[in-house]
Amino acid sequence: MMLWPPLAPLAVGGRSTVMKTILWLAGLLLVAFVALAEVRADQWVLRFVAALLALAIVVAIATFLWFAFTRPSELRSERFLVQMERLRTARGDSIGGPVIDADPDSSAKGSGGLLGGGG
Repeated sequence: MMLWPPLAPLAVGGRSTVMKTILWLAGLLLVAFVALAEVRADQWVLRFVAALLALAIVVAIATFLWFAFTRPSELRSERFLVQMERLRTARGDSIGGPVIDADPDSSAKGSGGLLGGGG
């Protein structure tokens, strides 16, 4: 699918969150409403586009709230989820972070330290 060149960078990654599509719709309707108001379109056209814009905003808010309470991970971008999965497989659980020993000398005592000398 060929996009208008200035919009091509925005399409990279497809729909990366559940909110992206509905927010694009609301943005396009807002631009349409402003453009129609500038050209002094008929009142019924302005009201129709304003109603569609209001509906899109209500759906966006409802979608956000629904996913915030039921599946918050769906609000994260695909890139973030892929990075989290990469970290999880590389280091174990990424939520707790890496395990750091409180006493750095404790592991060196039994093995004789870095140089192999007894202790």
